[in-house]
Amino acid sequence: QRATARALGWARSQGSSMLTVSTHQLHSFLPPAPKDEITVPFSPASTMDDLKTKICGATGLAQLQPALRLMASSAMVPLADDGASAVGVMDIWLRYERAGDGEKTLINGCAETLVVDVLPDGSVELLQRIYQETELTGAATCSELRLTSESDIRASVDPSLVPTSLFVVNGEAFTVSPEETIGALQGRCAALLRVPVEHQALLVNNARVDDHGGAQHKLLEIADLRRRMGGALTLLDLRKPEEAERAGIAPKVSSAAPKPVFGASMPIFVKTLTGAPRRARAPRAPSPPFFPPSNRGVQRSEGNDSSH
Repeated sequence: QRATARALGWARSQGSSMLTVSTHQLHSFLPPAPKDEITVPFSPASTMDDLKTKICGATGLAQLQPALRLMASSAMVPLADDGASAVGVMDIWLRYERAGDGEKTLINGCAETLVVDVLPDGSVELLQRIYQETELTGAATCSELRLTSESDIRASVDPSLVPTSLFVVNGEAFTVSPEETIGALQGRCAALLRVPVEHQALLVNNARVDDHGGAQHKLLEIADLRRRMGGALTLLDLRKPEEAERAGIAPKVSSAAPKPVFGASMPIFVKTLTGAPRRARAPRAPSPPFFPPSNRGVQRSEGNDSSH
């Protein structure tokens, strides 16, 4: 019992404390070089909606709060107050270990699955810790969910719940009607992110969706792609060689002797049955654009040969 029982009553009586939240799965919605975790204040009376508000405030993504999800790596549920149930979840184990002098020693231990929670009235409630992903929702409080500053909490975004008029590009939120064109969003990005439209490549995950060529595609046309691929967009500046390369456009080499472009090929190690591994390089094919190149501006007179 000493190894497994853990009193949580102090969490109810203490004031505000700090909760560490993993934001790794929010990286695509955050500005460049985001942190892997943030800390936000909480109290036993804080609800999950309160925590979401604080997380969105700390990350600058207040408009994404309806789509924010909080997950805990473990949860605690009430256990029947009887000896059989308590012993059943303690997961006690025994084993022998051999010391350096060869003498065997019997040791024992158990998993921390049984938790003793001291309630405000002084009574005790037995809880079972379940190690599985659990979503924290609703108006439940940190006290009710037995969350403490040591709890492992992860924040993520449900792409299906992101408003269709909200577009997060490089950590900046834009509100644009889905009936507008992709070019209209690029114009807004040009003004705020200071990248001219003609030098932009707009990606959803690794699929290029920018309105190159003036094809006038609507934002509504990439709604399903956003739901499937994560929701956030990345704007690349094609004037920067490394970003042009990511967009699948190899930068021009001004030197008379062409030099290989970093990242234009990928190393492959092949292990044969007769010798040591061999190293080879294969060209890296960029992801094709989501929309085919536009034929806008190409005029064909009636009766002319299409080959001309």
